[in-house]
Amino acid sequence: MFSFLFLYIRIYAYIKMKDIISYIYEGQVDALKDVKIIRHYTTGDGLKSILKNGYIEARESEGDDDWKAYDLFDKKVVSFHDKRTDPEWDTFIKNNKRGISMDGQTPTLALHMKKLCACIEIDYDKLPELMQQKTHLLNIYGQKAEDFANYWNYYVDDIVKDKNGFVAWYACRAEILQLCKDIAEGNDEEMKEALDILRNQYDVDDNWDNEKAKPIIKEFEKIFRKHYPQKDLYEEEKNYLGNKQKFIIYETSRYFMGFPYVSNGESLCEKIIKSKSLDDEIKESQERVKFYSTRNFKRFEDDEIEEFKEIVIKFDVIGAVKMLKNHGWRFGDSELLRFCRYRVHQNNGKYTDGSIGIWIDNLLKSKSRIINADIEIRIASNVKLNKDNCKIIIFDGICDATNQESLKKLPDKYYKQYNIEHIKSEKI
Repeated sequence: MFSFLFLYIRIYAYIKMKDIISYIYEGQVDALKDVKIIRHYTTGDGLKSILKNGYIEARESEGDDDWKAYDLFDKKVVSFHDKRTDPEWDTFIKNNKRGISMDGQTPTLALHMKKLCACIEIDYDKLPELMQQKTHLLNIYGQKAEDFANYWNYYVDDIVKDKNGFVAWYACRAEILQLCKDIAEGNDEEMKEALDILRNQYDVDDNWDNEKAKPIIKEFEKIFRKHYPQKDLYEEEKNYLGNKQKFIIYETSRYFMGFPYVSNGESLCEKIIKSKSLDDEIKESQERVKFYSTRNFKRFEDDEIEEFKEIVIKFDVIGAVKMLKNHGWRFGDSELLRFCRYRVHQNNGKYTDGSIGIWIDNLLKSKSRIINADIEIRIASNVKLNKDNCKIIIFDGICDATNQESLKKLPDKYYKQYNIEHIKSEKI
């Protein structure tokens, strides 16, 4: 009797432990937890084939060549986005309302972007357990972490080499832009005329010696003398000061660097008063002065890069933020330094990529603590669909824009076989 009871307790404990383990790993794909809804986007022809066959076919896509640098679990797969991190959805909704295609406006689906018009949302918990075992993330995150560490080291090396130069440059830039703004908003007609003479980046050299430009050039020189040591202004070459000033005016007079775009016949001063671009550029230059003059920058050493990779692979956001802060990073750096989100091959043979910094900045701004990032879920098998496990969404406005109107009214049998929802266009 005692042996039977003991055996019963052991079996019960085993079953309960199995339930607990199942609960712990429910909805988990590698290190991405709580996966509920996953999305697969497709074209009109693709959707018709899926509806007819009853499954999404696993294929080896041409797009796999984009991922040669990364370790992949499988090649023949069906690709999905987690609903919480989907970078495509908002654009699909916006374009559908406007009745335009996704051509040129998709960061992850470029191969078929001209004909994309439908989305299949799948309840991940309702997929068979065997299929869930064949589900992995596109394993790029360790590589992304390494590339970001290289990216940060590139910045640090550049900053340490010429820290004072960066501080002086952006301090001059901030004060020159503020001076231009003050002139535009003031009543000194002589200074306004001088500013207008130098407004065009392509005419700076030609107009530098114009007598009417002299008043503002003298103010520029005062600003440069304030921030640059005399030896920096005169020792390197005779016209160093003049060339430096010309260059910064060339830079700031470009409309995307500060000045608003002004066509012939328009008043630069009037445009400056109406525009907010100078305010933004002044603030950014001031923030860069603070950035370069106060930060305690530290390079990622090889062992730290390996540690950072492990942290990112596990989606340990707290660990990633802590490690970045220890190296001098602060919230908002991706915007301040305009991080590049693409992988770039450097002359030293290493790759750099600012994506991780952008993701974490976005994550810290997000109330839901989840972001639109390049998190791709891959299932290495055909994915069967039924009325219980999925919802098929058709963007009617995009269908109209891409000559796929036949999807707007499918055969009745498909509406009985699947949950099909149409999202209408708001285009009149």
